[in-house]
Amino acid sequence: MLPDRPVASTLKGLWIPGEILRHPELTEKEKILASLIWNMDQKPHHCYASNRWFGLQMGSSEKHIKNLMTSLRKKGIIKQLFWNGKVRVVTITI
Repeated sequence: MLPDRPVASTLKGLWIPGEILRHPELTEKEKILASLIWNMDQKPHHCYASNRWFGLQMGSSEKHIKNLMTSLRKKGIIKQLFWNGKVRVVTITI
């Protein structure tokens, strides 16, 4: 079983790595999402937060997060490591 992640109200801040902040192809929302993933991408579990959780953090809908995740995958910023129809595991590639 994967360890619990904090609920939306417990997020106290976000570190944005320079590689993400200065990336010329990323929108501001993509930079925020990529930074959330980067901060959560800890081995051995990597990042497995749901679109709903990301949406709560960013004030966005699950559909918007889904679109951002797709864009980040297409741009090579994240890689999906696992998907079983319920749980998705991603890792940052930069």
